Amino acid sequence: MFNKCLQGELSKGVTRLWTVSRSVLLPKDDGKGWRPLSIGESWYRLLGRIVSKKIGEKIGKKMVPLQLACGTKGGSEISARVAQLALDLADGDNGESMAVDIKNAFNSMRRGLIWKGIMRFCPQIARWFRCFYGESSKLRLTSGDHVGWNCSGVRQGDPLAFIFFCMGLHAPLEELNQALMNR
Repeated sequence: MFNKCLQGELSKGVTRLWTVSRSVLLPKDDGKGWRPLSIGESWYRLLGRIVSKKIGEKIGKKMVPLQLACGTKGGSEISARVAQLALDLADGDNGESMAVDIKNAFNSMRRGLIWKGIMRFCPQIARWFRCFYGESSKLRLTSGDHVGWNCSGVRQGDPLAFIFFCMGLHAPLEELNQALMNR
């Protein structure tokens, strides 16, 4: 069954079952609406962990130096240290830094952008992505009640979510880097 998953050869019915996520609805801080937290099915997550372990480091090496958090051991710590050194070396008001906070980052990235990143960095998982992200998936409460759809970005709890997100984010990071270098 896992091999059929990797080849994108599961029937639509099985794919739909594997992409249903159990959800918990938490009230938002402002009291306006709900924040769904969702966890996918265990078989999907198990296979995702295996695939992530196999490809994460290889993909991460292709994204250095713009991204260090995907597949680079100690990448987050390296990034934090480089940022601190840059700030320490900044000369008064001449030093610049930029912080980006993407509201609901994982759910807001267009899947087409992720697809382009997959085709560039790891086309061998394209069938997997198309099989499991090619259409919307249901969000259900533990009671079984249908409460919504996952139709953009990557799923919470997906072991490949971070890798998918990084591959989708890489082209915009390259454009930003190029614009900053041309200033």
